[in-house]
Amino acid sequence: MRVARPQHQKLIMEMSEAELVLVKEDNRRRVKRAVGCVAMSITLLAFLMVGISLALGGSIDRLVEDAWKENERTHSLPSGINLTQRK
Repeated sequence: MRVARPQHQKLIMEMSEAELVLVKEDNRRRVKRAVGCVAMSITLLAFLMVGISLALGGSIDRLVEDAWKENERTHSLPSGINLTQRK
């Protein structure tokens, strides 16, 4: 629990109940705004990442296919038996 400083306590004691309610509402609005900004930022970042992955999907597929073919070529036996092939 946070201990209020003497100046802070004096300020709170001098405020009326209505002023305290206004301060609390203002704090709630600030928190809501901050949470909303963070949520929007995370959402936009997620959309950006999905867009990038969709844009690069074709080139990633080509890289994987090329690597698979290279791996298949290097692991095939001279007799024609493919060690990477699954049954």
